[in-house]
Amino acid sequence: LDRDRGFLGSLRNLASGGTRDAIRRALRAGDTTTLSPDDRNALDELVAEKSVDDAQLRALARDRAEFLRTYLVEEYGAQPDQIEIADPLPSRTEGGSDVQVDLIGRR
Repeated sequence: LDRDRGFLGSLRNLASGGTRDAIRRALRAGDTTTLSPDDRNALDELVAEKSVDDAQLRALARDRAEFLRTYLVEEYGAQPDQIEIADPLPSRTEGGSDVQVDLIGRR
């Protein structure tokens, strides 16, 4: 979220600094329900203008799977070499994108 050239970096192009700041705060907090209707509309417009390719979806999925593996190791004592992350499988449907990630436990 903090990369200048990433999604939040593109928020600099919004006309209102207040809108931009509100959207940044909401995204960093992981809760866009706190946005005003106008700020939510601005976010929706910005998202509609952005495209994400399969490589970006796979990278995001892999990062999330790595986070989950680290969490399982640190919080539950799992052994890192016992958790394999399968290659993410992006799929596109009208109006959205999904990525399936499988974690495989090994003994």
